[in-house]
Amino acid sequence: MKYLINHKTTAVSDVKDPVALSKKLSVPPDINTKGKFHKWCGSDKADYAFITHNIGSAPGKRVSAENPVVEVTGFIVDYDQPGDLEKAKKQINRICPSGKRPRYIGKTFSDCLRIVWEFSEPIRIAPEYYREFAEEMAKSLAAAKVAKGIDRCYENPSQVYALGHDWEDLGEVVSPDVPVGALTRAFDKQKSPGDIVEIPLDVIAKEVEKRFPNRWVGEFAPGARGPLFWIDDKVDRVGCRVDVDGRGMVVFSTREAKGFMSWRDIFGAKFVEEYSVKKTTPIMETWYHDGGCYFRQGMDLIPESVSERNAPVDMEMLGFSREKAKDEKLSECEKILHKIRLVNRVDAAVPVLYGSGMRVIGPAGNRLLNTCRTRAMDPAADGDPKHWPWTYEWLHQLFEPNSDNIDYFMAWLSRFYKATHAREIKQGQALILVGGTGIGKTLLTNKVMGDLCGGYEDAGKFLLGKTDFNANLAGVGVWSIQDTESAASYREHQILTKRLKRYVANPHIEYEPKFVERVSVPWGGRIILSLNEDPNSLSVVPSLDSSNRDKVLAVRMNAKARTDFPEHEVVAGILKKELPHFAKFLVDYQPKSAVMGDNRFGVKAFVDEFVESAAFDNSPRSYLAGMIDKFCIRQRNDEDYVPGKPWMGRLDDLIEHFSFDAAGRGVKPEMWRRSLSALAEASKANPQLRPIRVENTPNGPYWLINVDEKYDIIQKKAAEVAASAFMPGSPTAAPAKRAVL
Repeated sequence: MKYLINHKTTAVSDVKDPVALSKKLSVPPDINTKGKFHKWCGSDKADYAFITHNIGSAPGKRVSAENPVVEVTGFIVDYDQPGDLEKAKKQINRICPSGKRPRYIGKTFSDCLRIVWEFSEPIRIAPEYYREFAEEMAKSLAAAKVAKGIDRCYENPSQVYALGHDWEDLGEVVSPDVPVGALTRAFDKQKSPGDIVEIPLDVIAKEVEKRFPNRWVGEFAPGARGPLFWIDDKVDRVGCRVDVDGRGMVVFSTREAKGFMSWRDIFGAKFVEEYSVKKTTPIMETWYHDGGCYFRQGMDLIPESVSERNAPVDMEMLGFSREKAKDEKLSECEKILHKIRLVNRVDAAVPVLYGSGMRVIGPAGNRLLNTCRTRAMDPAADGDPKHWPWTYEWLHQLFEPNSDNIDYFMAWLSRFYKATHAREIKQGQALILVGGTGIGKTLLTNKVMGDLCGGYEDAGKFLLGKTDFNANLAGVGVWSIQDTESAASYREHQILTKRLKRYVANPHIEYEPKFVERVSVPWGGRIILSLNEDPNSLSVVPSLDSSNRDKVLAVRMNAKARTDFPEHEVVAGILKKELPHFAKFLVDYQPKSAVMGDNRFGVKAFVDEFVESAAFDNSPRSYLAGMIDKFCIRQRNDEDYVPGKPWMGRLDDLIEHFSFDAAGRGVKPEMWRRSLSALAEASKANPQLRPIRVENTPNGPYWLINVDEKYDIIQKKAAEVAASAFMPGSPTAAPAKRAVL
């Protein structure tokens, strides 16, 4: 529902709750007559609400001749009689079945009755069919029977209604088949008078026997001759024959004035129209058009494309004639295809992951035809670990012992699987798995989580910005980056960080196949980075700061996890048997309260120290933090240095200190500012980091940097290296930990 504030303006806004809006807005007390009210409505002083369910080609403006109606979301009817709401509600309950009941009831400025029906789904419409559509809607909803004095202004697509008062929400919506049927009948009204609907002769034969018993003798087939059975004159002599095309009766008797009697002439318009609706309804429920191609519901209930060339052939096979009848501009086949293009127009045919039904409303309000074949694995009846022993043992030894890693992982995976199986879109963090080679990270990501949640695809090139085409990604639940991918440049790393943040924060993606315009579609999958512990693999770990830290779940795998696995075929067989039981376990799983988060992601963000250290190494802050250390060492060596006193200066003062340093000259001022801000923010939360803060003064911001030696990264690094696994006699080396941001 839309509204404009007065008749002077053309801008319209959305109405979320007309009941609340009617209580908020009121007509000034001195506007107490119809004349004053109409004059006030037409002035720019009015700040009221004039509502409509009609949306124009420019949706932000009122429907007009220049902005014709293209979409209808409901139906509003006023009555020229006092608004007895209780009486009207009783009448509604008596004559309006479920699926045809109004959403709201209220009173106009003149205290007359108003009833508002709201469609469960908006419907597109060609402007030239609106008047007939409104007439058909009024008939379907029995609007004239609800109360006397119906005002037919609903036939005007640009009509707006002053909000009125005493609104009540009845909580009902109109079933989608009601407006679709009304639009279909509106289309039929504009056919030429000579319309002939092709009806199978076996259906006609049954109707002949039903209405005119024993009047036709013999087979009712093309070319068969018999009496004028529709004339009750008791004459049984031959006077007609069945049309060879099966469209009616060819008459050669003077007892009938017309030389050809169509089935409409013989049985009446109602019979033909009812059959036409019965014939076309399955088509209108299963065929769509996206502006360039037809789509029909396939054997697996998933839409499949049908070319413009093949669509008429398919329709002919479904019983729609391709021949034009006399005085007809279009064949029956052409008419049904035209209806599909008109009524069942979609903006795009795209895979909508976990979307329910064939038609989906996209994030931008666009109508999408869901071509996604992805389904979550169905769970078994019993989730007891005794039914999935190999998977249970493998998972529990895969994570660091005596840590929270597996609790966070299981809570994350349980939320993901439950949503996918329920075909709901629920957000969740990106998962980062870091561990040694050969322990099964890829098996966990691609096989276990991929099979559970609707397949996987390697999204490395897309997430690193090496390509913008993602047609293969929209319809799968798991986007994975394997350790074979690495961020070769700072630019690729920044693109990864930004895309990870975007697709975790927003439950939709920009779907962009080659040679097709991009379209925004819902997406409820997860991004998973499966990485080894070497620096090259860890180069893709995204930067972690306050804007995206809550969007990551980063866990480290057990350094002693098993690396010996059965043959691939054996593992595949085990998982095929055990995963449905594991799925049931996930459905029933109750995460520990300590790991539960808010409603947005369901699970608290968690970043293992080792992964966080890698994230810091990959960020520009790491580079500049080292330069800040060099700066602090110079400051302490300065003869004017006072221990315990922080350095204070403007950003350009700091940059000037590096004017003779090749590394410093390569850093842009904006990077200095952003990195210093990030370091200052991190130092507030972590006392091990060098304290940095900024003070705003009339002369601009001044930075204060604690230059004390104990905060030098190089000092900590030396101590860590001395005690690390790089010393002689140590086991396999591992990157040193540091105080991280």
